[in-house]
Amino acid sequence: MTTTAALAGCSLRREAAKAFRAAGGRTWPRLRHRRRWAAWVLAAAATVPGQGAEAPAPTADATGPAQSLDVYQAVMRLQLDLEALRWVAGEPVLDAAPWIAVATTPRHLFYQAQVLFGKASQIADEIAGPRILPLPDDGWRRSLPRPAPQDRQVELDDVLRVITDAHDRVRAVIELQNIRTIQLDLPVRETVTAGEVLTAIVQASWQLDLLLNREVPPLDAYNLVMSAVNRTGDLLGGVYPTASELVIGERPLDAYRRLISCMDLLQLAGEPGRAAALGLDIDRELARENVTVADVHHLAATLLSDLDHMASELGSQATKPPKGEYPRPRFVFPSHIDQMAAVLQEQLRLLAASAEAAAAEDG
Repeated sequence: MTTTAALAGCSLRREAAKAFRAAGGRTWPRLRHRRRWAAWVLAAAATVPGQGAEAPAPTADATGPAQSLDVYQAVMRLQLDLEALRWVAGEPVLDAAPWIAVATTPRHLFYQAQVLFGKASQIADEIAGPRILPLPDDGWRRSLPRPAPQDRQVELDDVLRVITDAHDRVRAVIELQNIRTIQLDLPVRETVTAGEVLTAIVQASWQLDLLLNREVPPLDAYNLVMSAVNRTGDLLGGVYPTASELVIGERPLDAYRRLISCMDLLQLAGEPGRAAALGLDIDRELARENVTVADVHHLAATLLSDLDHMASELGSQATKPPKGEYPRPRFVFPSHIDQMAAVLQEQLRLLAASAEAAAAEDG
């Protein structure tokens, strides 16, 4: 892990684990049925030291708009409570290498925060059961993530609200099951980049995947890539390249690397000076080996959100041609995902070339 954010997150998890072990805490067997968590949690709660954690910080600082550091600290507080859940449930420690973002905006943070909220809401429903929490002043339904603002750009205050909402769901589990959590001082930081915030949010999201024992079927990832192909076809005015012959035996890694290339191409297709797509450290991501279908799914969802944003920015210029005709296999394997990712890659090459030609004309 090479970023300060990732190192800080790992340090927090190590310190939390040390505190649990020092107090005689136990690691419980991995659970196969999540609906049995309540009994295990209640039995294990007495072994977890310390007092209840502080409630999530307010969504905006009294002195002005939220800053990257405010969002980062909110995510770190959430990660501490996730560590308490992980320890009690006997789930493994997250060891996946984090994303390293080199180009990101509050919009990217907001989308990842929405994904995080969805997982936090699911774990609250499965462990604590359906609960009716007080509605906030704006009447927003607490079972759904806050939508992006329609009349302005996404700001860090919007991101912080969604992170706080996600933490509320996790706190509901901890308080209902009487899980005691530990108090640790957050790392002292003066400044935090937006990329470090994104790393922290994605790491928390992946830890929730482990807590949920979540296995993503290849069909879900395939459908996301198909949606991205259709959206890019819209942007191109109805261009749907013919799919190449299926290559048997491809791995999730092959589809992941092709989608990383697609994100790089979408950066080129965006407006100069603006992050059209989330910018990742391409060389580092291409060097990854331990890639699962869940990683492919997460990357495809992120890519699709950027394509949706580009289409919304174009407004009436985006056309609605008939969708491309591609095979719909009965059983989806990584080879099928990579086949459609290759179609998307060709489309984005055309989109990037079109953007380059338009920029040359503008001088």
